[in-house]
Amino acid sequence: MANPALPKKAKTIRIWLWIIILSFIVLFFTMKYTVLGKNNIINGFVTNCTQSAPAAPNWSAELKKFGYSGDTSWLPQAYCECVLFPVFEPMSETEIRKFGDLSAEQRMVKMGGALRFQQRHEQCLQEFAPKSK
Repeated sequence: MANPALPKKAKTIRIWLWIIILSFIVLFFTMKYTVLGKNNIINGFVTNCTQSAPAAPNWSAELKKFGYSGDTSWLPQAYCECVLFPVFEPMSETEIRKFGDLSAEQRMVKMGGALRFQQRHEQCLQEFAPKSK
C-alpha cells in the first residue's frame, strides 16, 4: 500500500506513448500526401525538363522555327509545364513514381506515342510563340 501511484503513472506514460506514436503516424501520412504528393513529383519532372530543355541540340533551331528571338529564358518553364502536365495529370501517384523506371519505349507509350508527343511539343511552342503583326 506504500506504492499505489505507480500503476497510475505507468498508465499515464503508456497513454502518452500512444499519443506520440499516433502523432508520428499522422505526420508521416501528412508528409506523404502533401510534401511527397503527386503535384510535387510532377513539379520535379518539370524542373528537370526546365534545366535540360535548353541543352537539347535542336532547341535553338526549334525556337527559330517558331519565331522566337531575344530573351527566351522564361520559355523552358512554360514549355515544360505545357508538355508534361497533360501527360502526368491522368496518372496516379504510383504510376508517376514508376515512370522513371520504365524503358524509353514504355515511357513514350505512356506519353501518348511519338506522334502525339511531337504534336504536343509543336503546340506548346506555338502557344507561346511571338505573334506576328
